Amino acid sequence: MKNYNVLIFGASYGSLLATKLVLAGHDATMVCLPHEVEAFNTKGAIIRTPVRGHGGLVELNTKNLSGKLSACSPKEAQPSDFDLVVLAMQEPQYGSPEVRDLLERVAVVKRPCMS
Repeated sequence: MKNYNVLIFGASYGSLLATKLVLAGHDATMVCLPHEVEAFNTKGAIIRTPVRGHGGLVELNTKNLSGKLSACSPKEAQPSDFDLVVLAMQEPQYGSPEVRDLLERVAVVKRPCMS
């Protein structure tokens, strides 16, 4: 199986998708705020979710999964390093100059995007 490297704009909406990608063995990098970057890069993401056939919730910790989760600021992201870009930020955040700049850099390298 090919390992994909996915850039995800946003941590609130993006962390669930990022965790599922990491669970499947892919790498995900979330673009987020500085305090979120530090938290995700130190602790990873922990998701508790129901799974059919299991009682209660199953906990997924990205530190224990086969793919890799990381986080960065908009300035640090290099769109050419990714296979896919996911737009998962809340709309007002796209007005930030750093995020707009990153969106332009994604367009220049012509990476496929999904929202």
